[in-house]
Amino acid sequence: MNSSETNRLWVVGSLLLVGGLLVRAGIEHFSPSMYWPDEIYQTLEPAHRLAFGYGSQMWEYSEGLRSWVFPGMLAGVMWVGQFFGDGSTGYLAATTLFLSFISLIPPAVTYLWARRKWGGGWLPVVAMLFPLLWFENIYFGPKSLFETFTIHLVAAAIFLVRFDDGRWLRAFCGGLVLGICVITRPHLAPVPIVLAAWIPMYARRPHVSISALATGVVAGAGIAGLVDVVAYGVPFHSLIVNLHTNVIEGKASQWGTFPWWQYFAWAWDVSPAGSVAMGVALLTGIVRYPMLAGPALAILAAHCAIPHKEYRFAYPVVALSSMIVGLEAAALAKYVGMKIRFRRARLVTLSVLLACWCTASVVGGLNFRLGPDGQVHEAPNWTMAQDKLLAYRYLSRRDVCAVARVGFRQIATGGYSYLHHDVEIQHMPHPDAIPQDAPRFNAFVVDDFEREHHAGFDRKRCFGKTCVYMRSGGCD
Repeated sequence: MNSSETNRLWVVGSLLLVGGLLVRAGIEHFSPSMYWPDEIYQTLEPAHRLAFGYGSQMWEYSEGLRSWVFPGMLAGVMWVGQFFGDGSTGYLAATTLFLSFISLIPPAVTYLWARRKWGGGWLPVVAMLFPLLWFENIYFGPKSLFETFTIHLVAAAIFLVRFDDGRWLRAFCGGLVLGICVITRPHLAPVPIVLAAWIPMYARRPHVSISALATGVVAGAGIAGLVDVVAYGVPFHSLIVNLHTNVIEGKASQWGTFPWWQYFAWAWDVSPAGSVAMGVALLTGIVRYPMLAGPALAILAAHCAIPHKEYRFAYPVVALSSMIVGLEAAALAKYVGMKIRFRRARLVTLSVLLACWCTASVVGGLNFRLGPDGQVHEAPNWTMAQDKLLAYRYLSRRDVCAVARVGFRQIATGGYSYLHHDVEIQHMPHPDAIPQDAPRFNAFVVDDFEREHHAGFDRKRCFGKTCVYMRSGGCD
């Protein structure tokens, strides 16, 4: 392949990644949703408190259960993003763009992995499309959840360790990322162990790669430990308290337990075709791509052993499995092209496989109604809590001195990270309670309320069934 064609394929691959970035960020920004309150109150809210000095504080941070590494990164993005839009619009867009960019690491790694395996040509570009176009990767990619953010970084770390080419620094950098991710998300602890076990199978100098990986993991864990020192005064405080609370005390089980096989049942409910493809990819990947399949299976086994289960916890397995699907599809197309003496056999095979994958992705995305705890929602997950998120973001650009939420819990909203006003958020059980307390706030948010005026408030705007009412004047 000549240099001009190679450059052209680089351009095509880059444009596809940019398209994936715009799709992910565009969906999350213009049609925001909340899969589970953790993506607001465990990440965005503490980041907002760190960046702007106010916000909700959950018990996990009061007791030191969570690491501040991820919220600290988001706080920096928020602080910079505030200059690019009024209210919460600017920094929320910046945060979404940042997380969407990080979510492109798995497809980018798939492309680089395929180039390492087959060189140039269209195979790497098409292999990249499989993780890029899968609906769960599009949906979860921009979500500010610990499990989504860390697995995207882990994909890069796996690539660095697998293709260190005997260079100590590459394996060290991979281990550094893994060390930080393991302290941030302890469920990923099996990953560096599995990688170290597989290194002798391919490395030219296994002892160098293993030592570099181990040193990097220790250094990364040390960095995360220093963050705990700053936040809580004790190194590895978040890891110790997390393990004590959820493993010894079993507090996580208070939110429900499921049998070990529950993730397989949920995967089948979400997308039968996708679960079969990813299952086959994991089984073949043990032999062909053990550095991807091994960590994925280790993460799955760890979560199957934990009684408390939420579907979002399985996203790391989905992200890595979709990468293997892309690599296996490209390998199958190459094999067919070699066996069948038909000029376009490889192209036809890739087109058919990609068309089937896209069809499964579209069908699965349209029917994606499974919540993290296994509950099936009436509305698609793409629109969950959308009305209240948009209502709070609308109020962030208005002059308010206090806000009342009528008839719903605070965790159903975007909190201060969407409201972006250092004011009291009061709870009203019913619109009938508004008249006597009306002087205490000048805006309220309510569902299924048809009056245009109520107790001196005028309806300003509705987002689906959620409406924003405001009155002139200040608050008593």
